[in-house]
Amino acid sequence: NPAEILNQSAENVEYELISAIKKLSTNKKKRVAILSGHGEPESIRFADLATVIKEFYEVKRLDITKTDWIRNYDAVILAQPTRPFSDEDVMKIDQFVMRGGRAIFLVDPIHIKLDSLGDQGTFIFPYELNLDDLLFKYGVRLNKNLIQDLYCSQIPMNVGKFGDKPHIELVPWTFFPILNNYGKHPLTKSLDALQTRFLSSLDTVKAEGIRKTPLLSTSAYTKLTSVLGKVDLNQMRNDPDPKLYTGGNKTVAYLLEGKFKSAFATRAIAKPKFFMAQGIPSAILVMSDGDLALNDLNPKSGEPMPLGLDPYQGRTYSNKDFLINSLHYLLDEDGLVGVKNKEITLRPLDKTKVKDQRARYQLLNVLTPPILVLLFWLGLGYYRKRTFGSY
Repeated sequence: NPAEILNQSAENVEYELISAIKKLSTNKKKRVAILSGHGEPESIRFADLATVIKEFYEVKRLDITKTDWIRNYDAVILAQPTRPFSDEDVMKIDQFVMRGGRAIFLVDPIHIKLDSLGDQGTFIFPYELNLDDLLFKYGVRLNKNLIQDLYCSQIPMNVGKFGDKPHIELVPWTFFPILNNYGKHPLTKSLDALQTRFLSSLDTVKAEGIRKTPLLSTSAYTKLTSVLGKVDLNQMRNDPDPKLYTGGNKTVAYLLEGKFKSAFATRAIAKPKFFMAQGIPSAILVMSDGDLALNDLNPKSGEPMPLGLDPYQGRTYSNKDFLINSLHYLLDEDGLVGVKNKEITLRPLDKTKVKDQRARYQLLNVLTPPILVLLFWLGLGYYRKRTFGSY
């Protein structure tokens, strides 16, 4: 509502001001790599995100299959890989984290795309990326399922004929949840909703010394489709039955912080001389949606569209803000994001009283200034008469 928006704007003023000053006064920017080499989307799909990142950090695309180790970077973003990682490449990421590097994992556990469903739908299969053991060791498990949520985006569908032409309507697509259920953390404070596609649930597992903070959750009206289940566009022809959506809130993003233990510490595998089994303090973010970081392309021009834009409903979601906030938090040595923890409560005027007493206050505002001027003039005249009257 308008009052909440006003309150959020006031709370963000200090953060935005300090952030702008820091951006202008920083001589050497930190470096961020968007990883490639395992079937990740082409660079044009990251165009809008990269543009915003460049305002604060240096950003480059890094093919980790063509480098010995991840050096000279402060953070990496791994978004929507589709091909398996070799143990060698997984170790490169692992040792980057052990040395204090920050990482954002946006990983799809399930192999599915909207444009591949066809008329008959498709069965869902898991990706075999060789990342499960790494993330499990760090404290989180990617579940092999798809979440359906009644609070979701709409997509166009041919629902029949209008004369001799197809009749296209926007219908709810429960496999595209909209997220506005945030954890209590400055990283997600004052964000609008996020648009997601084909989400999976996450669970935490025991990882000694690691603090796990849930950041994003679905609504309470969910159900799960497991591996080998079928996804069919024809499901949208009928309104979803709320009685089937009783799965409760599903967490889909976690922030993990602490001294991580290497996933290769006890494995019989060739290790480099500088191998670290126990890391120094670091932080990573894990989310089960690679699409979150990807901008769509204009179907006519092929140009990248704004990240988070829903062209069908004309709304831009806060995907970009969430990712930039995440980078700020992960790379923030000065506690800038902590400024967002401050709460400001604005106390607007009582609209009922304003309406009832409007004429009274208008009259006071009109008459008070001239009366004050008149009293001042009379007082000044009396003072001059008392002071200079005998001369």
